[in-house]
Amino acid sequence: MFADYFKKKDKTGEYQKYCFGNLDSFINNYDTIYPEIRSNYSELNMTNYNTPDRYCLQCIEMKECNLCPLETVFSGSIIGKIPGYICEIKKVLRKEKKSFWKELEN
Repeated sequence: MFADYFKKKDKTGEYQKYCFGNLDSFINNYDTIYPEIRSNYSELNMTNYNTPDRYCLQCIEMKECNLCPLETVFSGSIIGKIPGYICEIKKVLRKEKKSFWKELEN
């Protein structure tokens, strides 16, 4: 997914960081390619995400968060660096969704 985001920049370091290569190369060099590229993806977990105010891990709503790291990139940010306004928008959307479903139950 991240390699696809950087596809038009296939000669860049960012593309190389997330791309496992073509299928033949991957099959032939699995033992070296997989651990190397996989380690780059391991940095992309919620414990490493943050907003200007705090790490996402410190947020009481983290279990309900559905923020995609690529979404932050498309907003002009760095992967895992979540702009505060996106976090707030997601919180409003979660609150309104809960309210909507609660109202339907009544």
